[in-house]
Amino acid sequence: MAISKIVVLGAGHGGQASAGSLALSGFEVNLFELPEFKQGIEPIIKRGGIEVKRASAREFAKLNIVTTDIEKALKDVDLVVVTVPAYGHQKMIGLCIPHLEDGQRILVHPGHPGGALESYVVLKQWKVEDKVEIGETNTLAYMCRITGPGEVTIFLVTKKMFAAAFPALGTSKFVDDLKKVFPATVAATNVMETGLEDLNCPLHVPVTLMNAARVEFEKGAFPFYREGATPSVAKMIERVDKERLAIARALKLREISYQNLLFESGWMSSPQKTVYEALATSDPLKPMSGPNSLQHRYITEDVPYGLVPYVSIGEMLGIDMPITRAFVDLACAVNEVNYWASGRTVEKLHIAGLDTHRLSEFLRTGKI
Repeated sequence: MAISKIVVLGAGHGGQASAGSLALSGFEVNLFELPEFKQGIEPIIKRGGIEVKRASAREFAKLNIVTTDIEKALKDVDLVVVTVPAYGHQKMIGLCIPHLEDGQRILVHPGHPGGALESYVVLKQWKVEDKVEIGETNTLAYMCRITGPGEVTIFLVTKKMFAAAFPALGTSKFVDDLKKVFPATVAATNVMETGLEDLNCPLHVPVTLMNAARVEFEKGAFPFYREGATPSVAKMIERVDKERLAIARALKLREISYQNLLFESGWMSSPQKTVYEALATSDPLKPMSGPNSLQHRYITEDVPYGLVPYVSIGEMLGIDMPITRAFVDLACAVNEVNYWASGRTVEKLHIAGLDTHRLSEFLRTGKI
């Protein structure tokens, strides 16, 4: 079934960029936001759309519906794009359950490690998993920021965005349809591969925690990637990356270094040998400032919904994860929060106790 009508769930940076860009591409787009965040979409409701800035161009994207009514937002749409922080995935999928229609596709955009699996658990609990198709991407289609009321700026369109369906038997068709919406989409092996190629957590957590004093003193008013990712900090990103790659190797998934993943995504114009060189030569990252506190989503999202699942999956497969585990422990101590308890673990993803073969088969077929 061709995709012509889309709903974007969540009106943060990625949600507004997705809704605006897709509307400008000719799709009929609805935008939904939770009632408690209605204030953020009131300028969009008033104008009937979003101002989208790209390079020197500025265009107004007219939206079909902008609402806090989930039933109204989901009616007759072909594709549901869930574009909220990972800690909002379960809630957003739960809101959709009573209003899902046969044949609709759900895209967790991006999934972070375990996004599609966690969403599938919710769908299965309500016995609607066969009603819809579900998949995820490894990253957002855009590097973007809200720059004013009803205005979003897109700094970069991702050059390659990897996607997979769960189960992976449906990936080929899912991705073929998705390419018509996001042309940069490339098929991944399965939703474990997309999760392992998440661009955020291997980067955000080390840079934020190793710049804790500066984050708290300067409230984010410094070039986060350019000045925060010094050679020593970049080495720690590479140590986390080494442990991430060990999981990919065990599951016979694509092994691509973090710096090469950044290059594939379009964050720099030429490949670099190290993470430090990659971040130092990335023009899109130049103007990006840092988080204004250690309670920022770079910790509250990327630790429990990024590094925790890495450690949980890796250790289940017998892989030593000391550096990644250390960053989680440090975040727990700094924020006085047990991210191990609140994060995505293999138990919550319903994959606990699986060896590499059984896990790979589950990701492929949806059956254990």
